[in-house]
Amino acid sequence: MSKHVPKELGEWLEYYIKKQIVRLHPERDELFIAHESGQLDRYCYLPTPQLKMKIQISEISDVSIAPDGKSLFLFNPVDKQIEIRCVENLSLLRTIKNKYLNGDFLSPVGISHDGKWIFVESYMNLGGIDEQEGLVWINMETEQIHTQTWKELGYNKYDMLGYEYGYVEQMVISPDQQQLAVNEWLDGYAFLHLYSNWLAGSEKTSQTVEESPLSQFAWSANFSYITDLGYHPSSNYLILFSTLEKGRVWIDNPTQDTSVGCVGELIAVSAQERKELWRVPIDSRFTESKEGVVEGRFHNGYAGKLLVGETEVVITAPNGQLLFFDSETGSFKRKMKVNGDYIFALGWHRDGDKIRVATDQEIQVIEW
Repeated sequence: MSKHVPKELGEWLEYYIKKQIVRLHPERDELFIAHESGQLDRYCYLPTPQLKMKIQISEISDVSIAPDGKSLFLFNPVDKQIEIRCVENLSLLRTIKNKYLNGDFLSPVGISHDGKWIFVESYMNLGGIDEQEGLVWINMETEQIHTQTWKELGYNKYDMLGYEYGYVEQMVISPDQQQLAVNEWLDGYAFLHLYSNWLAGSEKTSQTVEESPLSQFAWSANFSYITDLGYHPSSNYLILFSTLEKGRVWIDNPTQDTSVGCVGELIAVSAQERKELWRVPIDSRFTESKEGVVEGRFHNGYAGKLLVGETEVVITAPNGQLLFFDSETGSFKRKMKVNGDYIFALGWHRDGDKIRVATDQEIQVIEW
């Protein structure tokens, strides 16, 4: 293995406009990285990241790690199947195959917090982009599959989803499992849709998931990309990081931030009503850099990932920095430099009051 692999990984992650699939194991000091080509890499920290194993399948659209940390869930849209693989050696444990598991290399896959359900975005008519695109739920105990289209979910622009106009980038379940947040990229704009009681639709296929007032609301239409989002532990609000390209100003948004070195904005929104709670530009005041975002790429290391805690939210920034803000008010709390130039991933420590930071040098544990 090349001694430059950590640097190469960091430079690959800087290009955020392409889908990056990097998963930090909840307990082990390991990273799992998936590529559009269908390659899955397992990196172990010894103490720097070392490529220990890789496999090749037809295609990987997304990867999730089971809550117990024992298995990986891969969506293989070419073969229309979910592959459940062993974390230890990446061997195939189980395959869930169904005609409705028909997506592309952009389709996200997730797992409920209790590990009972897998959910994926899929083209249910097997033909591509039309009103049959939506969500597929899989019961992990029975392998029973339930489907619901975006139209049934109440999204009135379902016909514009897909590779021609846009795609679903990320789906996040609230801590209480009562709401699903869908991060959609559509024709140069980023949209956030919230669906309440979303899991109810998996119990009865005929039951329509109730919309929340936010489900048709586009929070960040003036930005080009939402790189990450997360719910507050209370499930009452979300915090997202929305980035932009240097010099891009939308005509319908004359107040867009153009401060020096701006790499995006940290934004908190209510999960119950159309209400923005606070917004903070992430610029040279925090990063100490005059460079912004150019052509879909961050500079000097990875940025744009976040973790939302009870009292604080932490985001990654260029030059191996972590920025901490008050999760309720958005006020700046502190920043710190990690041991490394690149931050690959963030994750919670099992203790609950610490976070784990995967850098190009080590897995660093930081008191929350």
